[in-house]
Amino acid sequence: MGKELADFLLQQCKQRGSSVRSLSINAGLSPGTVHNIIKRTYQPTIFSLNRLADYLGVKRQYLWQLAGLLEDMDYDAKTTFGDPQLKFHFAQADKLPETARNLIISIVAAMITYLQSGGRVLHESTFSLSGDNTGLMCPFKLISCDEGYCQKCQAFHDWRLGEGHD
Repeated sequence: MGKELADFLLQQCKQRGSSVRSLSINAGLSPGTVHNIIKRTYQPTIFSLNRLADYLGVKRQYLWQLAGLLEDMDYDAKTTFGDPQLKFHFAQADKLPETARNLIISIVAAMITYLQSGGRVLHESTFSLSGDNTGLMCPFKLISCDEGYCQKCQAFHDWRLGEGHD
């Protein structure tokens, strides 16, 4: 994550006369998110960057670029899928409600991050909302599960609130 994102967010706070806490809250994020991004103690997710971009009125890709997510990528508006299965499944996902698409995107992003970091897919391990998921990739946030059970995890509760389940 680059210094550019932190500088941009600080500049936005200054221009708006608001605190980093209020920027987080107004963007629909937890109060400490922007502070943690600026201090570089939190790698922002696509979800949090999209919320910030929408609130700030900038293109989502601009914040993705500032966060370093587009580095070393061959991506632009003309990018196509080489594998027809990807095209088929992502076309189906694109027709789902936004919350479902966001969940799918976070799962795919987590798996890509996991595999690119040298991880292995453990076919015998299956994520379960009611089971112990310690060490598995969390579908709600780009992290490996430390809590074990979703009911103990803030990422799960944030997702449930966003879905209107609580």
